[in-house]
Amino acid sequence: MYRAKRPLHSQTGRAVRQSIQSGELSVIDVVDANLTRFEEREPDIQAWTIVDAERARTRAATIRPDLPLSGFTFGVKDVIDTRFLPTGYGSPIYKDFLPAADAACVRLMEDAGAIMLGKTVTCEFATYFPGKTRNPYGLDHTPGGSSSGSAAAVADGHATVAFGTQTAGSIIRPASFCGVLGFKPSYGRYAIQGMKPLALSLDTLGLFARGFEDLLAVDGVLADDVQDTEGQLCEDVAVLRLPWDDRMEPAMRRSFDGAVKRLIASGFTIREISAPAWFSDVEGAQADIMAHEASSYLATEASDHWDQISPKLQALIGHGRHLSPDEIQSARGVVRRARRWAEQMLTDVGAFLLPSALGAAPKGLEGTGDPVYCRPWTAAGLPTVGFPIGLDENGLPLGAQLVGPGGGDRALLRFAEPLAEAAWDDERTLQLYEGDW
Repeated sequence: MYRAKRPLHSQTGRAVRQSIQSGELSVIDVVDANLTRFEEREPDIQAWTIVDAERARTRAATIRPDLPLSGFTFGVKDVIDTRFLPTGYGSPIYKDFLPAADAACVRLMEDAGAIMLGKTVTCEFATYFPGKTRNPYGLDHTPGGSSSGSAAAVADGHATVAFGTQTAGSIIRPASFCGVLGFKPSYGRYAIQGMKPLALSLDTLGLFARGFEDLLAVDGVLADDVQDTEGQLCEDVAVLRLPWDDRMEPAMRRSFDGAVKRLIASGFTIREISAPAWFSDVEGAQADIMAHEASSYLATEASDHWDQISPKLQALIGHGRHLSPDEIQSARGVVRRARRWAEQMLTDVGAFLLPSALGAAPKGLEGTGDPVYCRPWTAAGLPTVGFPIGLDENGLPLGAQLVGPGGGDRALLRFAEPLAEAAWDDERTLQLYEGDW
C-alpha cells in the first residue's frame, strides 16, 4: 500500500509483525523505536498523560512472535480504565485516580500481544474543553478532539495504534486533522466496559492507525462477530451532498473534488446523492441527545465538583438539563428517521463518501473544530472510516470518510483501502506516510 520504507517508529503493525516473525526485529526493538520517538517529540506534541516505559519494555521481552498483535504498540485514551496507570478522564476531579481493573479493550489488546505504552490526552470527559496536545503538522493548530492525544501519537510515530472514542466526531475529525486513519465502528461492536460514559446511546470505541490491515487486525481481536461481516459491499460509491456543505472551507472543497475526480479516473463508479432538506435537523438532534445524556452520566461530578468543571462543559450540562422530554423524544425521532434513510440508500450503493471535517485543523488550541460531518453517523450508529486525501496550502492534512451499512465493518475497511489509495493526492499526501515532519 505504501510506497516508501519508513522509519521503524512509523511503520505499520503489519510490516513490523512480518519483520518480527522473520527474525529481523524483536518486539523490544519496536518498543524502543516508539519510546525514542516519544522522548524526542513529546515536549512539542504533548500527546500523553503518562507513559510507562519500564512496563512496556518488560512486557515486550515476554511476547511470543506468533500472537496476532505481536509488535503492535498502543496508546489508551484517558477515558478508558487501566489498573496500572492513572485514569483522569481529562478532569482535575480524577487526578491520580487508579481504577481497580483494566477496561475490556485493554485486556483484549494485551492478551493478543500488543504492548500498551501509556495513556493519551483527552478533552475533559471526552467533550469540548481541550487538553494540552498539539497538532504534529502545526504546533499552533488543534489536533482535534476529544481523542486528541491518540490521533497525534499515532500520526507522530509514538505508537502503532491508539484507542479513541466518538460521541459526536472525536475519532474521524482528529484523524483528518492529524493525517491518519480513523475507524469508528458500528455502534456496540466493541465492548465499552471500563470506558467512562458520556452519552451511552452514542459513545463508540474506535481506533487510529496508519494502515488498513492494522485496523483489520485489531478489529479481529476486539470484535466477536468477525465472520459475520466479511461480505462484499456494492462497488458503487455515493458522494453525499449535505445541508451544511456551504460551510466547507475552500481548501477542503478543492481537495475533496480532486479526490472524486481521481476516483473516477481510477475506474470507480461514483454516484451523487443529496440528503433531504430535513437532514439538517440531525446536527441539532445529535447535539441535544448528547447534552441530555451527559447531564445524567456526569450528574455526580456536576453535583459534587461543579467548580472543577470547565465553563464549556457546564454549558453543555446546563443545556441538557433544560431539554424537555418532548424535545428529547423529537431529537431521537430525527435520528431514527436519518438512520432509516441512510440504510435505505446504502442498499443501492456500497458507501457514502464525504469530507471528514469542514477543513484543515483550525489555528489555535482553544477549540477542537466542528464535528458536523460526523454527527449523523455517530447518532445513527453506522461504521465510518476516515483517511487522508491531501494537504492544504499550509501543509495541514485534509481527510475524507466512508460511511457504510451497519454491521458491515470489515467489508467497509476492505472496500476503503483501494479507494483511499486512489483518492490520495499522491505528490503531497504521500508525505503523511513517509516519516518525519
